[in-house]
Amino acid sequence: MKTIRIVIIGIVIALIAFLIFYKTEKINIGGIWTSKEIVLDGKTLYPVKSDSLMQANAFDIIIDDWTNSLYICNQDTIRANFTIKKDSDNKLRMKLTSSESSLNGNFSLEMDTLSLGPNVYDVYAILESGETLLYIQRTVYYQSQKTILHRRGTP
Repeated sequence: MKTIRIVIIGIVIALIAFLIFYKTEKINIGGIWTSKEIVLDGKTLYPVKSDSLMQANAFDIIIDDWTNSLYICNQDTIRANFTIKKDSDNKLRMKLTSSESSLNGNFSLEMDTLSLGPNVYDVYAILESGETLLYIQRTVYYQSQKTILHRRGTP
């Protein structure tokens, strides 16, 4: 009975240590993105000249990390499954599979982050393969996990 208790305690301690020091290589791109430019097989879906003055017809791109799915939403919803991997040059590649023929294949994934303030970031992503381009943007509000220490004389 004593040895079983020691083994269980050892396994729990090892599991806790593993979870503390484990770092994932997965990039987090899940969320709702706003389209900046969408080109499928050389045809520009967004922005077209009639949309240049109004941003109301922008496509929403929903990326679901849970099911590894990408949705292009407007009148018709286009769905694609994806996997993200790094190639030999340490560049990100996204493999898309979809019923839409232009969204099948390996896409290069480039991400850029622009800081707008201490807690606000704009994240830009470009998915490009041949004549297909998805240029998307998302604003991320980041709340710091550090507590602010109270200083004397401040409310």
